[in-house]
Amino acid sequence: MMLQGMTVEYLFHRVWPLEKGDSVLFHAAAGGVGLIACQWARSEGIELIGTAGTDAKCALAREHGAAHCINYRETDFVPEVKAITGGAGVDAVMDGVGKDTLTLRSTASSRSA
Repeated sequence: MMLQGMTVEYLFHRVWPLEKGDSVLFHAAAGGVGLIACQWARSEGIELIGTAGTDAKCALAREHGAAHCINYRETDFVPEVKAITGGAGVDAVMDGVGKDTLTLRSTASSRSA
């Protein structure tokens, strides 16, 4: 748990310093790092839009503080994030998933082009 918390601190304060009012798209929001990120974001006034692979995991992320959570296996998260943010997008994207979300992003980008 300490390493997971240190990872969130590193991501939120060193990799891309987030401040109150910022928004972040956080993939794997229901994982160990993700659940800490959800709580941390809520405590700092950061709007965290999470993604997870099941509806149950999305519910868990929301219970831990995610403002929104998108089931990326059932919903194309790119247009969903645009809808949530009124087209503005997010300040940062943090992805601990890798291949699954990269493939979905590539597909979504080619569809919208």
